[in-house]
Amino acid sequence: SHHCGQPVDLLSTIEDKQLTSAGAATQGPAIRATMNLKLLVAACCLLAAVQARPPRPLSSSCSASCVSRTFWSGYRAGNVYTYDFDQSVELSSELNPSQASRLKINGQAKVEVLSDCEMALTVEVKNAKVGDLDDASSLSPRDPPAKVLAGLRAPLRFAFDNGRVVELCPGAEETRASLNLKRGLLSQLQVSTEQRGQAHEFEERDILGDCWTEYTPEGPNTLVKTKDLAKCKKLNYQSYPLLGVKSFEDETTQSKRPITKGSLTCRMEIDPERDIVKSTSCQEEQRQSARHQSDSIEEKIRTTTRLTLKNEESGLISALHEVSKRTDLRHGHKSSSQCQNASAWLEEDIFHSATECVERKHGAETSSQYFAKANETLNQLCEATKNQSMSRDVPKKYADLIKYMRGITDKAQLAQLYKQVRAAGYCDRNPLMLVILRSAIPTVGTKQSVQFIIDELQKSEDSAAGRNDWIVNGVALMQHPTPEILPGLLSYVRSLRDQDKALITGVNRDEPLALSAVVHKICQELPNCESDSRVKAVIDYFADSLGPACAKFNGADSDNAFVALLAIGNMGRMRGGVNSLVQCANNQRLQIVYRAFALHSLRRFSNFSTTDKHQLSNLLLDEGQDAEFRIAAFQALARHGFSNSMLRDYIRQLLDRTEADRQVQMFVYTHLKNLKGQDARMMSPILLSAKTATELKKLSRRQYSNVLKGQYYSPALEAGAQAEVPIVFSAQSAIPRYIGLNLTVNMPSQGQSINLMEIGLRMQGLEKLIEQTYSLIAKKYSQSEPSSEEAPATAQQPDDLTDEQRRLTQTRIKPRIDLFVRRYGVELSHTDLSGGIIESLPALIASGQAESLMPSMVSGKPGAAAGTLMESTLSIPTTAGLPILVKQESHYVTNLRSEMSFSQSTGFEATVQVQPTAAIQMLRTVAVDAIFERAGIQSSTSFLSSTGVRINLKKNLDDSSDRQLLVKIEPLNKRQSVAEVKTEMKFFQHTAGKQHVEKALTPQQASVQSERCVEGLAKKLGGHKICFKTESLPNCQTSPCKILQCPSSYQLFLEKSDDFSAFEVNYKWKSQRSEKQLQLLIGDRKSKERLLKFNIQSVSRRDNISYKLELQNPIFPIVIDSNFTKSESGHQVNAKAQIGSVEYLATGSVRPDSEKGVIIQGEVHPKDKIDQRCK
Repeated sequence: SHHCGQPVDLLSTIEDKQLTSAGAATQGPAIRATMNLKLLVAACCLLAAVQARPPRPLSSSCSASCVSRTFWSGYRAGNVYTYDFDQSVELSSELNPSQASRLKINGQAKVEVLSDCEMALTVEVKNAKVGDLDDASSLSPRDPPAKVLAGLRAPLRFAFDNGRVVELCPGAEETRASLNLKRGLLSQLQVSTEQRGQAHEFEERDILGDCWTEYTPEGPNTLVKTKDLAKCKKLNYQSYPLLGVKSFEDETTQSKRPITKGSLTCRMEIDPERDIVKSTSCQEEQRQSARHQSDSIEEKIRTTTRLTLKNEESGLISALHEVSKRTDLRHGHKSSSQCQNASAWLEEDIFHSATECVERKHGAETSSQYFAKANETLNQLCEATKNQSMSRDVPKKYADLIKYMRGITDKAQLAQLYKQVRAAGYCDRNPLMLVILRSAIPTVGTKQSVQFIIDELQKSEDSAAGRNDWIVNGVALMQHPTPEILPGLLSYVRSLRDQDKALITGVNRDEPLALSAVVHKICQELPNCESDSRVKAVIDYFADSLGPACAKFNGADSDNAFVALLAIGNMGRMRGGVNSLVQCANNQRLQIVYRAFALHSLRRFSNFSTTDKHQLSNLLLDEGQDAEFRIAAFQALARHGFSNSMLRDYIRQLLDRTEADRQVQMFVYTHLKNLKGQDARMMSPILLSAKTATELKKLSRRQYSNVLKGQYYSPALEAGAQAEVPIVFSAQSAIPRYIGLNLTVNMPSQGQSINLMEIGLRMQGLEKLIEQTYSLIAKKYSQSEPSSEEAPATAQQPDDLTDEQRRLTQTRIKPRIDLFVRRYGVELSHTDLSGGIIESLPALIASGQAESLMPSMVSGKPGAAAGTLMESTLSIPTTAGLPILVKQESHYVTNLRSEMSFSQSTGFEATVQVQPTAAIQMLRTVAVDAIFERAGIQSSTSFLSSTGVRINLKKNLDDSSDRQLLVKIEPLNKRQSVAEVKTEMKFFQHTAGKQHVEKALTPQQASVQSERCVEGLAKKLGGHKICFKTESLPNCQTSPCKILQCPSSYQLFLEKSDDFSAFEVNYKWKSQRSEKQLQLLIGDRKSKERLLKFNIQSVSRRDNISYKLELQNPIFPIVIDSNFTKSESGHQVNAKAQIGSVEYLATGSVRPDSEKGVIIQGEVHPKDKIDQRCK
């Protein structure tokens, strides 16, 4: 057994023994016995090889089971197969296919056959090269990181079953990058089909994910393998940050906008004698575009791989490790658990990775160097925003400021930057600079930045709005928080409580909810997070605040217990798990609101045991419970899908029985009717066979609990939305107990379905208050008192209740209103009204003073803002094991400059000057992330809008008989920039330890410049000409959507005419005894073509009255001037009128008549055309 356990050349051993057998016959018996023993050992080893049993015990093997092969049996145990491999990736744009970024890597891969079911792979990289951007034909060598090379040389044990790689067992030296490169090589060697002689299609798992794969034979020894990547059922991509859930339940939505488009074709040659893979040649092409429309400009990533068998040798060479970790062929994307470990991030990921991980200090740069860069960027921002102006690159500098601040590891340096910007004379007292820095600090997301925020909050110098911005909009929504920040946040929350600042009061409730949101994000990205002492400390803190079975609600600390319950719902974790919250729901001593929210807090719990499901199902079927509890239990179960047969049996039981109260059945029925995909297919038979289905269809949604649901997909926006409105009634009230709105956005371009916002309103015990409010309002508007017959009846308590039960019943119906808002599933705002506040509502509403309950508005907020609209990255696998990164960023800076002056000498005069400015920077990068280089194409689109207007308001207040109001509006500048958009595109290469290399993408076509101005009616009536100036490629002018896809520039501006003064609105009212005049002037007084005038005037004398009506406009003016002279028989009338361009004259009389009332007679004719008169 000692010899069988070692690599041995069996054939040579046996041959040597046969050659010496003749001489051995003359030796003594002892020698012959020794020779026979050696032959016996050799025969045993040969038998072992023939039987192909594993040379190591199966318990330490990577393969879970080992059976004899029926296909691809040429790989012999104890042999090593050496393959030469050559891989290249080329990234180009349709704008210029000849200009490309190229990465190449080649070397040798050794496959050691340990048994029929297990092998080991080692890789040696010989050359890694990158194509020069200035010379596409030239290749420059690169040195991959030493740790990655060591991981490639380490043996990767893998389980092999009839050509299919079923499991990988990496060792401790393996890195993510080295393992992915090996996954790519094994995917090329994998031949999943067992039907070698005929074409067929089935689902295959490899480095790309689970994709439909077609195998087609070409000759007796050639197979062609093809995949359509857009139709992969489960393409193995990753999305950063994961704001919602990955992929979509609705497969049709996914197919409308696939993550990637492309195909894979592999040609495999089989050695007919040895029945092994002789060579493989694969061509993969993936296409990415900002918009997946038919005319979109695409980036193409072409991957070419080749494997060729060089030789076959006997004897194993690797020292194998024990199996401790198992994985599969699917690409291993960077997880945020690697972001949590700074040392691992530095050792392996040497590139600027933005949204994949929080950027950290790397290379030779120190915290002081990053501080200097951040300070320099602040100075550049100061120069770019002086005099309230703004350039297009301000948002880009804002993003750079965040990047450099993430490299600062000294909290004092952050404090120094903040102190510098807050100084009185900094940047000529530009308030925008403080807004920019305050927005950037929470986005940084490092331990130092969070601790700095806590230090500033503890100084209590910030307003409520400032605290909310930093805690809620900053810390709680961090993309990649680390456990390092938890102790500081927890200490701050404890200090608020220790200072007797009750968490129930509006603002201070934010901090514990934000803390719980951070824990959820950490646990979402860090496996086994509860084993981390810092995470466990937060979970224990909220568990202690709640008490076992929510016991703390019955004490004086019920407010803090309620906040802890909400925080547990945010975390999705609790000491004791789901069962602890179910115990709270079953605690009959609690108020009904607390029991309800205990079940609502299960919304983020991911692991339900069988016992938990039984308890919730029993609560669902218990008719003695309140309908709200039962529905909440169903919602908790439904979030985990309906694949569990036990749950389907419970739902079938619920829908097949007759209940006195149909609230729960109706809610469950309408929820199931709205299901899509796999859940709908499983639950449809239950709905069709439900005995109560016909009766439930007849029930009114206005009286019974139900779910309203609608969804929409926009091909133009390449996104869909889904709205869900749950309505829950209680059998004791016609007022809904709960109404919610849940808005989910499906974003195929980012590979996510995001729960954007959820708003919930819960009400209880309001019936009596509503009756009181109605009674008080009726009393206010009626002198009669309400009769006793109309007075609301008081609910009577049953006589058979004990005193304790009566007390609990009265507590349960205590009036209360809860309003909460959740963003991305995180509850960050929860307001409730109860007790004296809500009981005073009827009187306040009746008296018209309900607005006193509204929170005071925060005034004095600067008209400036800065922030990040989006930071997202998609990681998409390739056959070579080098992922494609599609990164999108969007940053903005806005400023609203306003000046106001007042004067009140002879009247009232005010001048308001408003100048809004907005700049947005959008970056999109498509890159290949190799183990030695990151290369790709970046498009940068900048947007700027800068306009200004001056408004003058003048009002005469002195003479009540002569009132005048003048509003004058004029542009600040002759040229107003409505929108300026510029897109630039470039190639870039980032090498470890070196600077960026960049080169502009030069399209094959030449740019075309054009300028079009609309001067006709716009200039004539508005006094401005509208101009649109462009510089873009000919094929990019066909669609406005291509602005983001082509190097181009667009300008839309207004230019004031020299003859335009101002736009005016002049209102004048004159009222005297003999004269009255109303005049309204709209437009430009300087030009009659841009003036609208309405004037009506009457002058009364002893025997004469004159009227004048003017309606002036440049298209159809009307002027009527009339004179009435009193006579004995009536009034003589003389009038002249201008209608359009024609003047008319009219004469006549108006006299009374006893029989006919009034007689009007006379004639009218155009001026100088008496023959056309009309009598």
